[in-house]
Amino acid sequence: MIRLSETEHRLLEALKGLREASVEELSRRSGLPESTVMAGIELLRDKGLVKVERVEKTRYVLTEEGRHALREGFPEEKLIEALEALGGEAELRQLAGMLGKEDLSIG
Repeated sequence: MIRLSETEHRLLEALKGLREASVEELSRRSGLPESTVMAGIELLRDKGLVKVERVEKTRYVLTEEGRHALREGFPEEKLIEALEALGGEAELRQLAGMLGKEDLSIG
């Protein structure tokens, strides 16, 4: 007879009817925090009651600076556009007035 903790029992109940589930889904279905789910699943794996497959996912998310660059344009692009508008040559203070010091220094 295998003895189960309350956490292990809740996780097996949450898994009932599922072929597979993520930590997030088990947390939602069991009402347990993700850290508790992860620990409990490892205990169930050690007892041979579940199979664990680790899948690493990489997610890329724009920072606020990245979202700003997409909305307003990249500083390098702004610099090229400003230079083109000025005939290909300009003084730095003229460009600073058009772009702002931050975009000018990045560009």
